[in-house]
Amino acid sequence: MTESYVWKCCRNSNPATPGCCEVSEHQAFQPRHCMAPVVITQLHRPKRKRFKHPPSQAHLVLFVDRKNTALSPLLAGWATNEHFNASFESYGTEVHEGEPLTSTIEKMLHREDQARYKGTGTNPKGARPLQYDRLERATVILCDSQHVRQQVEMLCQFPEERDKITNCCDRDAVDLTEACDEESCNQELNALMDPIKETLRASGIVPQATKAPPR
Repeated sequence: MTESYVWKCCRNSNPATPGCCEVSEHQAFQPRHCMAPVVITQLHRPKRKRFKHPPSQAHLVLFVDRKNTALSPLLAGWATNEHFNASFESYGTEVHEGEPLTSTIEKMLHREDQARYKGTGTNPKGARPLQYDRLERATVILCDSQHVRQQVEMLCQFPEERDKITNCCDRDAVDLTEACDEESCNQELNALMDPIKETLRASGIVPQATKAPPR
């Protein structure tokens, strides 16, 4: 089959261009001489797994700061001991993986009157960087500052993941990785507890009733 295509507009940009061309078979689209070269890029959003019956999962709350060596592990340990209906983990956005807790925090954890900060939320293997799989799994993500919140939002792939992110309170928390005494640490931690409880309660995360020890 022979067909003729007349492209009169091409003669305006290049007079030497023939006005028609003959093809003996079907060919793919050929750009005209008068067309600007345009690279077509088609972007596809990543696909999420869909379940006919979504698996029921317990709440997961993430505490995130920069180093994951001071504030976030303490808050995760405290929240674990409060017996909320959720599990708690702590991560950092600018960590040296495996870095231990700061010396001030270590001293606090070894004192009996600071036992409320000891829990499964404190990382036994040191600092951990925040990964996307934990962000995707989490119910609430609590950041200690606006800077950290922006870093966490950069990891998100879907708008609904950004909706999980919030700050621990209405201000940036004090950076406990700097040299500060135990009293200053306790004051900052006590100031953050009530706002955190309110945020968790708004997400349906509340303390569970604990069973009384047997007599």
